[in-house]
Amino acid sequence: AVLRVQDAYQMARVMVALQSCAGWLASLLFDSQLRLVNEASARARHLHDLTLTTLLAPDFEQASLAAVNALARLFDASLVQLGWISSHAARIFVRSNAAWLETASNQMNLAAQAMNEAYDRDETMTWVDGRDEAAAAMHSAHRAYGRAVDSAALLSLPLRYEGKANAVVLMERQQAFSPEEVDLANAAAILLAPALVIKKRASEPVFSHARRSLAMALSRLTDSSHAAWKLGGVVVVLAILLSLVIPIEFRVTAPADVEGEVQRSIAAPFQGFVRESLVRAGDTVRNGQLLATLDDKDLQLERVRWQADLEVSEKKAREAMAAANRVDLALATAQAGQARAQLDLAQERLSRVQIKAPFDGVVVRGDLSQQIGSPVEQGKVLFEVAPLSSWRLMVNVDERDIAHVVVGQRGELRLPSRPGDSVAFTIKRVTAVATAKEGRNYFRAEADVGGAAVPLRPGMEGVAKVEIGSRSAFWVWTHRFIDWLRLTVWEWSP
Repeated sequence: AVLRVQDAYQMARVMVALQSCAGWLASLLFDSQLRLVNEASARARHLHDLTLTTLLAPDFEQASLAAVNALARLFDASLVQLGWISSHAARIFVRSNAAWLETASNQMNLAAQAMNEAYDRDETMTWVDGRDEAAAAMHSAHRAYGRAVDSAALLSLPLRYEGKANAVVLMERQQAFSPEEVDLANAAAILLAPALVIKKRASEPVFSHARRSLAMALSRLTDSSHAAWKLGGVVVVLAILLSLVIPIEFRVTAPADVEGEVQRSIAAPFQGFVRESLVRAGDTVRNGQLLATLDDKDLQLERVRWQADLEVSEKKAREAMAAANRVDLALATAQAGQARAQLDLAQERLSRVQIKAPFDGVVVRGDLSQQIGSPVEQGKVLFEVAPLSSWRLMVNVDERDIAHVVVGQRGELRLPSRPGDSVAFTIKRVTAVATAKEGRNYFRAEADVGGAAVPLRPGMEGVAKVEIGSRSAFWVWTHRFIDWLRLTVWEWSP
């Protein structure tokens, strides 16, 4: 619209009037917005009080009763009933302002049918007597109950939680529910559903809780969520099932040492000093080869002394015989025998001054090169020699696996020096004595390697695998853990 003015005075008056109208409109808009804010605040306060009242109840029954009483006050309803869903049907659990229920009455059955109608449609349903009779077929149960109790308006609210309706609230009064009240009721249903479900689950016995948890887990297994995890789980289950039926070779793995089948120790024949050492550990020797020489100076002097004593004694014996002195003859003869025995002993020691190899083999222990001139005690082991043609394998079997190892079983040995080649062996003997090593007990099993194609040396260490037989893959992978678990359970059981 165009406002025409005649002069400046009239324009001023028009501007004043327009400013007054703008202020009035702003005030009207502010009042409208303030009213909406107050209404929203009131709804939020009512919903907060309703939820808090339900949660503060000590158990599920009292929480349900507190909820229906609070709904009755909030919506000015003459009666509010709560029906819990069981086996896809509503069963009335509590009623507002009522301490007990007559479950067999006709009104209770009609109320349950009205709840089932809302549950089947899975939506909020309102019914007003005499209004919208064309849709009477859709509200047949509500109409039957409303006319049976002479109520003018009904409102049914399904309480949904975790994707399904767990309960239905039925409210009745004489005035129709406005759209704003229906919206408020739907908001109340959203808050009440989890509170009541949590209370009910907390009051369930252990068996019911376990059954519901199992049913929930099974339902999650069949839905379409977490497809990658479920596929992985199926693969794992199939692998376990296959491992229970597929047999594989069970082999006991243990560390092993190579030793000579015959190992000769060469000891010092008498107390003396080292004069010369020609070999050390790891050298190959031949039968009769000189290994070391002991100092023979003292033995040479001892031999000369006893030789002189023998000559003197023999001379005395001849003089006594010439003089026919039997006593001197007997004494001289005894002294000559003693000198001859000591001389023979010195000669024997002198013959053993040179330490020689008893057979063809390899020196596995002994190095006197750093002990030239040092004394050695009689009987001290100077060298250990093992043959090069015959070996034995000592397998150190863990005590957890020794029950599976018996004489006659075959196996394979791998050495760090030849990791690509295998040495076959056969268990010949299992000792009954355990040795402690690295905090565990091991039993030594002696094995025959036969004619090994791989060159062996005493002291070599490797990994041996003893073939036990066929077992299921699952048993092979888990038998140690199962044995430990059985022992632990037995240990802690009374």
